[in-house]
Amino acid sequence: MYNLFSPNHYVHLCVCQRLMLLLQSFNVHAELLLEKQRALSSDQNETSVSIGPVVKCYWRNLLQLSCLQAKESTSNGQQPPSQQSPSIDRTAAKTTTINTHKTQSTSMTSVQKTTTNTPASTPQHERESTAGSCVSIHTIGCQTVESALVPCEACACVQTVMKESSDALVSLCQSLGLPCSMQGFLEAVEETQQLGRLSACDISQWASEQRRDMSRVGKHVLEVRETVEPLKKKLKETEMEREKLRKQLLEMVKREKEERKKMEEEWERRMQEVKSRAEEAVRRLKQEEEELKRGVTLLEHRNSELMAELNLQTETKKSLEYERATLQEEVRRLHSLETMLREVEESRQNLEKELRSTQTLLDKERAKNHSVQHQNEALQVKQAALRKHLDALVQQTEDLHSSLEECEDEKADLANKLTQIIQEKDALQEQFTQQQSHCSSLSTEKQQQQTQITELEESVSHLKRMLEEASQRERILVAFPELSPQAAPQTTGDVMCDMEQQLKANSIRIRILQQENITLSNSLTRLKDREEKQRSSDSGVVEINRSREAPVMGPLDNPSTPPSTSIPISPSSILHHQTLCLSLHQDVEERYMNIRQAARIRSAGTRRRRK
Repeated sequence: MYNLFSPNHYVHLCVCQRLMLLLQSFNVHAELLLEKQRALSSDQNETSVSIGPVVKCYWRNLLQLSCLQAKESTSNGQQPPSQQSPSIDRTAAKTTTINTHKTQSTSMTSVQKTTTNTPASTPQHERESTAGSCVSIHTIGCQTVESALVPCEACACVQTVMKESSDALVSLCQSLGLPCSMQGFLEAVEETQQLGRLSACDISQWASEQRRDMSRVGKHVLEVRETVEPLKKKLKETEMEREKLRKQLLEMVKREKEERKKMEEEWERRMQEVKSRAEEAVRRLKQEEEELKRGVTLLEHRNSELMAELNLQTETKKSLEYERATLQEEVRRLHSLETMLREVEESRQNLEKELRSTQTLLDKERAKNHSVQHQNEALQVKQAALRKHLDALVQQTEDLHSSLEECEDEKADLANKLTQIIQEKDALQEQFTQQQSHCSSLSTEKQQQQTQITELEESVSHLKRMLEEASQRERILVAFPELSPQAAPQTTGDVMCDMEQQLKANSIRIRILQQENITLSNSLTRLKDREEKQRSSDSGVVEINRSREAPVMGPLDNPSTPPSTSIPISPSSILHHQTLCLSLHQDVEERYMNIRQAARIRSAGTRRRRK
């Protein structure tokens, strides 16, 4: 065997692979000579695993070829020996070349010896014993292959044991969900069906793959221990908490039972007291009713006796007067008895009310007792719910075990996702910086636009003021066109154009004056309504004000005294004052009249010209 730890180990492996390729090519050539005419079978493809099976197959084909050549030589005995053994010489030459290549490796010395001995046989020996030589050559070839290339029984046993251990390791890795590198190797071994005949290189590869799987299993076991130990601690803590909760529940149940017993005893004692009081009150009422019945019977009997006496004593006047006095006394007694009866009835009604109140108290006590029973049932339900909650906690611990295993798998996925997220974060950061720069530029543009908007608003407000002033000027010019310096009549020479312009100006003036008339009419209607309301309200106050104004008239007649400022001003006077304020100065009026006369003279001149 090669030293697996030598520096030229890989060189030896390359040489062995080249030799295996040569042997496989020779094997194919031998099969073609044997007229098998088939492509490379699965057995030949599988023999590329080790050198032993390849050499064995080649020697078997070579021996079959030699046997066929011997049979052909016996059937064709008349031919010279030089013509009978060309193929044998070729195969012998091939075997010698193979053996010369094999001398480079130290592990194939025995094969070289056996191959060098086979071409030494002469054609005469082959012709003398044809069948016997075939058998001897076959037996010798099997012996050489088995002795030199086939492993021993100990190697086969060791390899079977390794196969069992590796199968167990593969099943363990599959059950744990770990990747297994031994599975592919074992499948290759099973396909080649060379178990027990593997080379040292294959066994070393087998051992390395097995060590790799064992290291994976060991790492997995360590990880499982690291995850199981904190879970065990958590289980212990949860068990301790569960025991504490059980103790607390037992204590609470005991306390509730004791309190319930005390409450039941108190309620029973109170119920007995109330029952005894009610029975005594009922007895008293019954006794009073019996006494009242006896008094009523006695009174009725006495009444009957008195009535008999009255009937007997009606004969005489004296007896009647006497009886009248007695009867009056009896009537007084009856009134007193009636009052007594009324008092007894009132007391009976009061007792009935007390009975009703006691009955309501009894009902309340019963309701309280019923509520206490409901509370006990609710406590039992709570206890059952707590037990179910404990079972759910146990189930949650089991689910946590399974979820922890799933979390470990998710952890790896999350790590990959985290790397992707970091990359996305960098890209988003770049986009964010770009957007920030864009936002800064937009903010500057926004400020510029805001400044422009403020300037536009100022210009709009200025234009609105100018429009208002222009509208006011237009109204004044329409009302008094002679005030404007440009209002002087300017003739273009064409009378029709001048008249059209004058017509347009007059239509504009008419429209503005109509609008002012509408506003004035609306204001007049409002003022009239207000005056009517004030007149109706002031009509009742006039008579009162006359009596107050009589002493004030003296100083008003005196011209030296100033007028009082407390005189009310009507809205009509205010409107008149406003119209007076709108009136023009005397010079302006004169100017207006002169301009109007000049316009009339011009219009009369134009008419004369037309005529």
